[in-house]
Amino acid sequence: LTTLRESGQRIAATLADAADLATAEPPPLQARPFSPRQLVDALQERWTDPEASGGALLATYDDDPALLVEGDSARLGQVLNALVGRASGLT
Repeated sequence: LTTLRESGQRIAATLADAADLATAEPPPLQARPFSPRQLVDALQERWTDPEASGGALLATYDDDPALLVEGDSARLGQVLNALVGRASGLT
């Protein structure tokens, strides 16, 4: 009975921590110059494993290879990764 109570308390504490994280303010954007091409190339490498994903992500470019943009490349990478992940689950 003691073990069951302790396990329940640990689960409750874990759920409370998760709820705190869900309501916490996200970190501020880290706007820095980055190459969109390098970001997409990294995403393409991650998602181009036919054995794991059953397909390949193909990207084509119509811009200057040295183009830099200002933004939060880590956050944009997370968003694009989530989009590709969801899209791959629909196919």
